Amino acid sequence: MSAPLLEVRDLVVSFATPHGRVRAVDGVSFHVAPRETVAIVGESGSGKSVTQLAILGLLPSPPARIESGGAQFDGRDLLALSPRELRGIRGRDVAMVFQDPMTSLNPFLTVGRQLEEVLEIHTKLGRRERRDRAIEALRSVGIAEPERRVDAHPHQMSGGMRQRVLIAMALICSPKLVIADEPTTALDVTVQAQVLELLQETTRAVGAAVVLISHDLGVVAGVADRVVVLYAGRVCESGPTRDVFHTPAHPYTRGLLDSVPRLDTHGERLVPIPGLPPDPARRPPGCPFAPRCALADDRCRVDAPALRPTSASAAHTFACHHSAAATTADETGEVGP
Repeated sequence: MSAPLLEVRDLVVSFATPHGRVRAVDGVSFHVAPRETVAIVGESGSGKSVTQLAILGLLPSPPARIESGGAQFDGRDLLALSPRELRGIRGRDVAMVFQDPMTSLNPFLTVGRQLEEVLEIHTKLGRRERRDRAIEALRSVGIAEPERRVDAHPHQMSGGMRQRVLIAMALICSPKLVIADEPTTALDVTVQAQVLELLQETTRAVGAAVVLISHDLGVVAGVADRVVVLYAGRVCESGPTRDVFHTPAHPYTRGLLDSVPRLDTHGERLVPIPGLPPDPARRPPGCPFAPRCALADDRCRVDAPALRPTSASAAHTFACHHSAAATTADETGEVGP
């Protein structure tokens, strides 16, 4: 097995609030191998995006603060680098595709100028070469008439085209890792499928690994090699996609799967997860999912469970005191890949 390209260990990130410091990420660990696609899933506020922004030095400080942990990327600890060193890595070795292209793209600059700016920072190409590379990048993500579109402004493009521009911008320097933060959230279902397929094809072409952030297990089912499930800033389950989908070991993961619409069932209501995620400023002791869990007992409300392997696979881990939380593929049905 090859060494991880990215390895995040025990990351803790907090924010200053009127109620004191609040932990948004509480001891998160995961790894990404070269050319691998890892999905980070969970409800809004679970710490998915904060984790990725923290390791890239993109959180405002204050109010954010990385309290502890490490993030080894290609042999270097990202959390120990200076802002200047991080700027040399961002966009070149690690690129990010944000979820809302209208707030990520500069409305005053043409898309071509914004693509060229990445090359201007990270390469020594001349002006003509940068423009040619920008046109080729637009062509590679399926934008028609790239010679004309390179001079367009973001508002002159559809939402799907703007998302393609962001993908082109992320891949223009052939990075080793691409972080895609809910890249299909603002798109309709048909365009979502196109963008996900494009992301797969283009990252595979440059040999990049992918971290795909999503709140929708249905979105990641067919594209991720492994899944990391976050809840209240902690990893509650992690493992190969097929294992997590077919034999979910944590009640929260099972709840997420039960809330995904399925084409093979008719007339059945979706099963929502009762209650709400805990207030980060008033996090309960013990397991953070206990107030919403049908399996919770007194131990769950006092003692926070550690990640442990399932009986079937050492690569499939979960944080729950109850082995009975695991379900079989016959019980869950065919939701995943």
